[in-house]
Amino acid sequence: MRRTKANRALTFVMAAALLIGSIHGVGAKEQSKDYDAPELTLVQGASDYDLTAGITYDSEKYILSVTDTGNFDINVVGDYEISYTLTGKENSVKETESVESTEITENTEVTKSTEAVSGTETVADTETGEDTGTLPEGNDSVDGADGADISEPDNADESTDVEEPDGNNTVDAKDGQNPVNENSADADTVNITEEQTPKAANASQKVINFSRTVKVVAAEEPVEIYPVNDGVATYANTQGNYTVNLGTPVWTDSTHTKFQYTNAKINTDGDGISLMTITLSNGRLPDDILGNANISDVSGKSVTWIFGDEKSSQEIQEKIQNMTFDYANNMNIYVSINGNDNKGFNNLNSQMKLTQWSKNGHYYLYIPEQLSWSKAYNKAMDFKLAGQQGYLSTTTSTEELAYLVNLNSEKTWVAGTRLIRVNGSLLNNDKVEMSAGVLKYRSMQTTSDVNVSKTHYYWAAGPEAGLSIEDLWRSGEPNQGDYTTYQWSPIDMTLSDVQRFESCVMVLTDVKKLNDYCEGNFNEDPVKGFFVEFGGYADGKDPGHPDNTKEGDTNVLVEPKDAEAMIAGVKYAPLADALDTAEANDVVEIIKDQVTAVSDATLKKDVQLKSNGRTFVYKGNVDSKIDVAEDGTVTVTGGKVNVTGNTTLKVKSPADSQTYQITTPSGATDVIVPDTPGGDKTPYVMNKNTTGALSLKIGDVTYTYTNQSFDNSTLVYIPDAMYKNELVTKAEVPADKTAVIKLDDKNTVETKGGGNASDKVTVVRRDTDKKADVKIPAGASATVFGYEVGAAPTNGVTVSQSSTTNSGYPSRDYVTLKQGESVEIDGVTYTATDSVKKFYLGTFNTTITTGNNAEISGGVKPDDPGYLQQYTVKISPKTNFDLDKDNFTVTMKKSDTGVTETLKFSDVCTVDADGSITVTIPQVTGDITINAAAKRQLTTLNVEGLTAGGAKGSFKAVDASGNTYKMEADGSIQVDRNEELTLTFTPNDFEDKYYSDLTGEKGESFSILTALEETTDNNKDLFTTATFNWTEKSYEIKYTPTKADVTLKATFTPSHIVHFHVTGGTAEVTDQKLVTKETGAVQFQHVIVADGETVDVKLTDTTANGLVPMAYWSDVSESPGNAGADVSTQIQNVGGQTYTYTECKTAEGIERDLWGGTDRGGDGKQRKAVK
Repeated sequence: MRRTKANRALTFVMAAALLIGSIHGVGAKEQSKDYDAPELTLVQGASDYDLTAGITYDSEKYILSVTDTGNFDINVVGDYEISYTLTGKENSVKETESVESTEITENTEVTKSTEAVSGTETVADTETGEDTGTLPEGNDSVDGADGADISEPDNADESTDVEEPDGNNTVDAKDGQNPVNENSADADTVNITEEQTPKAANASQKVINFSRTVKVVAAEEPVEIYPVNDGVATYANTQGNYTVNLGTPVWTDSTHTKFQYTNAKINTDGDGISLMTITLSNGRLPDDILGNANISDVSGKSVTWIFGDEKSSQEIQEKIQNMTFDYANNMNIYVSINGNDNKGFNNLNSQMKLTQWSKNGHYYLYIPEQLSWSKAYNKAMDFKLAGQQGYLSTTTSTEELAYLVNLNSEKTWVAGTRLIRVNGSLLNNDKVEMSAGVLKYRSMQTTSDVNVSKTHYYWAAGPEAGLSIEDLWRSGEPNQGDYTTYQWSPIDMTLSDVQRFESCVMVLTDVKKLNDYCEGNFNEDPVKGFFVEFGGYADGKDPGHPDNTKEGDTNVLVEPKDAEAMIAGVKYAPLADALDTAEANDVVEIIKDQVTAVSDATLKKDVQLKSNGRTFVYKGNVDSKIDVAEDGTVTVTGGKVNVTGNTTLKVKSPADSQTYQITTPSGATDVIVPDTPGGDKTPYVMNKNTTGALSLKIGDVTYTYTNQSFDNSTLVYIPDAMYKNELVTKAEVPADKTAVIKLDDKNTVETKGGGNASDKVTVVRRDTDKKADVKIPAGASATVFGYEVGAAPTNGVTVSQSSTTNSGYPSRDYVTLKQGESVEIDGVTYTATDSVKKFYLGTFNTTITTGNNAEISGGVKPDDPGYLQQYTVKISPKTNFDLDKDNFTVTMKKSDTGVTETLKFSDVCTVDADGSITVTIPQVTGDITINAAAKRQLTTLNVEGLTAGGAKGSFKAVDASGNTYKMEADGSIQVDRNEELTLTFTPNDFEDKYYSDLTGEKGESFSILTALEETTDNNKDLFTTATFNWTEKSYEIKYTPTKADVTLKATFTPSHIVHFHVTGGTAEVTDQKLVTKETGAVQFQHVIVADGETVDVKLTDTTANGLVPMAYWSDVSESPGNAGADVSTQIQNVGGQTYTYTECKTAEGIERDLWGGTDRGGDGKQRKAVK
């Protein structure tokens, strides 16, 4: 953007110094090359910034430092004056550089100013002179005063004042008042010194102190950058509150030469629009647009409308939409609107031209009037455009000059001049009083040095007021020519005292250069008009005080597209623009085969959308949301859209986020996609005012339904049209397609293809009960009501929901086949016969009870059987158990509702060699129960010999469970097989209870077990494992039966007990014929001897006295108190004080007692050993 107006105080200070004296001026310029410190702008809140950014200097000579931040705060918007120091590196500078300019004039007045000016080095000013009010006779310029450069330094502070020392005549530099007295001829001295700073450097170091402005600005939206072409440069637009959105341009002809902005949008928040300008970068505006505008430029690239009564944004929007433009390659279009006031445009004529330059946003008005410069200068300020004060143009760049040729190709006044007021002040946007003696030349000196002449000229208007004009001059200009030699006649001699010399600036449009000319203009070669410029002031500085919020613009590269849609003959591209533009009752017609896809567009209430060729028509019953694909396919995503009959479109369901393609029934149909929070979000269709059959296609499924009545529509939901909706009576799917048809929460039909495209899988509701029959053609397969139906045979199959007409199976689905054809369902093959063509689906329950002691062979129960299928299962007993055939039962129901029958064991059961039972039911018709009772394997235990041979014995068996079995005579018992028994054999004929009170024994005579054999196992001897209980005179055996029938043969032998008592020695029974003996002390031996048997005893003398032993034999049963017979003589001495004795045979059942010894008492009597 072109540099806006800055403070010129520094310019005035420097101008005061340099105009007075130019000595060493060149040196002063050279010093400024030590550094360059342009104004720095930072964004508020920036976290990474550098206060020295942008400053350039010789880093080999100087060190840069910040000396005063001026309370800088990056978070606070504002201007901050930052001070810096360049310190010369040691020995790089030996002395302080100084520039002194001296000029001698009469009368001396001293004015000093040492005020630091932002953006400059420290300056010391000394001015000497006095204003005499007149020039010396014959001298119309100050010698040597015009060589200094008075161009404005970069980033000068606007608010700096220059004050005279007496406190009077203070001049504010921003008002353009130049304190320099043009007639001053006294000597002035100006010193510009880059000071030494002792604190920062030693005597050998050069120090330069300077300052500059650092601006902190509020963060803004990104700057919009536009392509540049043919004089339209990039313009960083600072938008007001108004918005201009041209939208996408649309070709209006097949040759692609004309286009429109049919979707242009203007928004001013209700403000009226007083001004609109349209400018092209290249090409030319059509004649109808040029003729319609209030004013245009000379090349036909820019037009402006000035609305005295203001226009609404809607009116301007429609105005732009209705314009047709001619296309040119790489063309930009710049459109601006404004709501500020305008002034001076009441009497426009066709020769007046206006344009707006997109590079800087300024307006330029050409007025074709041959006026003096001062009158043109004054008249320019009579104009106000968009609230901006008009001023005689300041052309500061070659680009700007080149652009102004669009307005005029003749000599034209601009705001440059070397005239100043008689008090020495510069003109500064204030009108000139049109009378002689008001103005004078800034210098009366004439010179052939154009560089000197340039210093006399400055801009007298606009933001640049007071700035010198150094550039853009035609070669050899300005020359301040003397026109008395030409004898031309001025057009206007009002300011007669400044007509001799050239003093004002015009534009030579043919060469795009500046030239100086006489103020009054000349009839012989007139300046034919003047440029009025609007804009360029910094915010808040424009004298017109425009409201910058009441503006808006756009600058875009023109890239038209083929029209995709049309509304009432107006074409739009893309389609989204047409939908956005359309209002109630508009028809948006798609006119292109392929369109730019539209997402989340609004089909407004009562707006119609017609597909290409008008095949389908969509109308918003309410504001509805739609997508449109490139091929024109419409997807309804929300709202309620009415569509024509047989329209193919898509519906996106909020319920599952899936998109479904549908084809509507014949006749107008409403497609509704609910979006009520918390409500059912399932989309649906409804077709009004018809009672006939209607057909809705969802995906590959075509549904047939009817309305409840003429006025009561059926709601058909998407995608499950048949779901719980009995008014939807049929669904059809091509047999080669896959689809899902949901009837209710339990019953679904899922087709899997495999058939011919010409065939159909049909789901038809029965009239009688509204349940469904599913017909599957040849080759097709499906999952029907949860049943896996394999490929259908030639004539197809029909799978039906249950029917109460099937009395035996009213709740069971079924399949119907043609005779001789088969189908596999859930792995079961059903084959139709002459008698059976209907098969009930599903399985029948089989309940098998085995208890803990039987099991299903293999451990896995066979699958439940289907209708008329064979069912086989094998039941096996567990180890040590047998199946109880007498209690093994099998039942089956005749049907689901029929009676339960018990099947004959012989008809359905076979017993295997291992004891298992196999159940085979040839044709199952109902639920099956099998109760397989198992029993423990038993052994018949036979016991013999309990009473044989006059002996009497008893038998007892105890099993692992503690069950006890007893016998006192031969017999048998039933016991668990393979379970250990504890057998006890005890005498059952005790007699002679001798010593019973002492020992607890039952008697001295009895029949005792002497042998036990298992006769079924090769006469296995069990007696060897028996343990003897002396007290009970019983034997105990651990025995496990392993066969079904075993016999134990016991032998009981009548026996008696023989006691041996010895004193003075030991007794040892040596005979092997003993039944058994009791263990105990060697002086006492108790043995059981079979009746009629002898026992050998060895007696040993342990006294060592050599006495002859004495022995007595007594039958305690006859005379317990009698000493018995003396048998001492029968004792045989075998040597070594050892003797033997053989008991004599005794009667059966008689118990005897032998006692003896060598010990005698004090009375010499033998003593009977105590038992």
